[in-house]
Amino acid sequence: MSIKQILSSIESLSIEEIVNADFKIQACSQNVFLSNTDIKTISKKLANFKTSDPSYILKCILVFAFWDPDLAIETARKKGIFRYKAWGLKTNHALNILTGIKKFETFFNFSSANKRYIDSKIAISWLFDYYQKSEQKIQSLRE
Repeated sequence: MSIKQILSSIESLSIEEIVNADFKIQACSQNVFLSNTDIKTISKKLANFKTSDPSYILKCILVFAFWDPDLAIETARKKGIFRYKAWGLKTNHALNILTGIKKFETFFNFSSANKRYIDSKIAISWLFDYYQKSEQKIQSLRE
C-alpha cells in the first residue's frame, strides 16, 4: 500500500480505526520506511490544512506518526496547524487536533519534548478566545 493509497483510505475511516494495531501493521508492512517523496506527499496534505477537514488533518498526522512520531509533530508545527489563529476565528480546530493527538499519545513514541509541547499548547487554548475577542473588537472599531 503506497502512502497515497493510505492517505486516500483514511478519509473513510474513523480515528479509532486508524489508531489500531492492525491498521498500523497493514500500513507499515509495505512501507517499512518513508521515503522523502512520501514525506513530501504527507507534508503537502498538511500544508492544505485550512481547506481540509480538520479530522482528516489529524488522521494524516497520526498516520505520519506511525513511522516517525516526532517528525510528524514537527512538520505539523512548521505548517502552522497548531496555531490558534491560523485556522481563522470560527472554530478551535487546533485544540481539537491537539487533544486528538494527546488522546492517542500512548500509542506513539513521542519524545518528552513533543509531549510537553502538546501539553503546553493545550494549556494555552484560551488564546483562541482572546484572538476571537480581539478580532471582534478591531472589527467594531472599523465600523
